[in-house]
Amino acid sequence: MANEEVLKAVFPFLEGVDLALCMLVSKQWRDIAKDDYFWKCLCIKRWPSVCKRPYPPTKTYYKLFQTFYKRHHSRTLLPPKLSFTQLEFFIDVWAEDKLIFSEVVPGPALQTGIKTPPTGISEMLRYHLEGPEYKMTVPVEPRFTVPLDKTVSVSVLVNRMDSNRAACVISKSIFDYVDRTAYRALAFDYLDFSPIYLFISGIRAWISLLFLEDGDDGVIDVFGIEMDFCDAANSEEEVLWLLDMLDWKVPLKRSESSYWEQALARVPVFLNGLCKMSGSWKLPDLWLAMCTNKHMKHNLTSIRQIRYASIGGRLSMRLQACIAIPDCSS
Repeated sequence: MANEEVLKAVFPFLEGVDLALCMLVSKQWRDIAKDDYFWKCLCIKRWPSVCKRPYPPTKTYYKLFQTFYKRHHSRTLLPPKLSFTQLEFFIDVWAEDKLIFSEVVPGPALQTGIKTPPTGISEMLRYHLEGPEYKMTVPVEPRFTVPLDKTVSVSVLVNRMDSNRAACVISKSIFDYVDRTAYRALAFDYLDFSPIYLFISGIRAWISLLFLEDGDDGVIDVFGIEMDFCDAANSEEEVLWLLDMLDWKVPLKRSESSYWEQALARVPVFLNGLCKMSGSWKLPDLWLAMCTNKHMKHNLTSIRQIRYASIGGRLSMRLQACIAIPDCSS
């Protein structure tokens, strides 16, 4: 009995984890430690206003403390909808107004990273590149040099090849911080998310120039580029989920050659069908009229609206087609 009184006097001064451990000692200790009075004392320390009510919001104060004393960070992510094989990154670097680096980097290349760091890099940078943390890096071949007395900026777009749509990752951000100890020049920009994610903001995309020091103190020798989203994503799955939430709203144009092949294959079929319906239009005349339209001089794509009416005027049809019109006026 004396032992039980001692335990009841000591338990109110314990922290929640210690009190929970006491419940594992013996049946007697467990029965005493489960007294809701002790757990109410702990809840008063954390949430005093909760204890102003005659009854706890949960069944017991023990249950309240057990549920909310610790924030649960570990969550299982579902498989992402994207994969790096569906992505390509457009990276451009300027020194003032001069373009010094411009590459289309496939997503798998960022996964592969820099397998063999060049000789002469600092031990801190080598440790970073060979460390277990998730990172996206790409080697720069050939290497380029950047004078530190010039303003250096970077832009990054990412393209989804499954839907041929693009999103902005970094828009002409300046490398305004050079870490001489880590041999990295850093720039960042805030990500633009789709409007359906109303409450997501303030997440930055970082890009780093990894460099060796040149003999000239005013020049850095860049051998690699690193991109990360360390504010919110630290694994491949998290990065892919983050990219999937971007504002994918700018469709990228196909290459001119492939576009012309598909467009020119589509136009004659459309015009032939139009001539058959009208019975009065001739294919060469219509084609010539379209080709000599000066308003289409600098446009690869235009919307042509062509209307025809039946003899009795009872039927009217508007046909729309996205067709490429070659410039034959010059």
